[in-house]
Amino acid sequence: MTKQTTRSAFNSDCNDPNLQIFVAGIHSISEWNFNAWRRNYNPSNLAGKNFSTTYIRSLLDQADCNSTHIEVGPPGNGEGQPGINDDIELSIQPTIMKTYSIALFRGVIRLYEPDQFSFYKARKSQTHFDIIFKAEKLSTDADDDPTTVYYGDVSETQP
Repeated sequence: MTKQTTRSAFNSDCNDPNLQIFVAGIHSISEWNFNAWRRNYNPSNLAGKNFSTTYIRSLLDQADCNSTHIEVGPPGNGEGQPGINDDIELSIQPTIMKTYSIALFRGVIRLYEPDQFSFYKARKSQTHFDIIFKAEKLSTDADDDPTTVYYGDVSETQP
């Protein structure tokens, strides 16, 4: 499934709340796709790599829409270590091309106010490696699992 953006989105600023909501919408995936793509990469039920919303906000506060983007994935542009999610990293990287990763995370936070994000390696097809994530609200009861409020796909955040 190819994510589509409109021509007007290419000229928008990632600080624009309308663009943030739009980008969060087009990067939303179903729970079924999330689970299928995650299992296609690794059939065992591996825990995701968790980042607090506070940490992601700190990255967003440092990011500049015109010259940086949030890079998500293992270091070195590859799949990293097969079979684990622990090597997934988030970092601010310079960019020469407009990307929408900043708008994506700002939009998810704006719409759903999650407490944490969990990232997973995924495979949409035999040759299509990807990173997917879920945004979660934590329960006040330590025995309860987090409630997922959003499933997303970080691929194709470039026009």
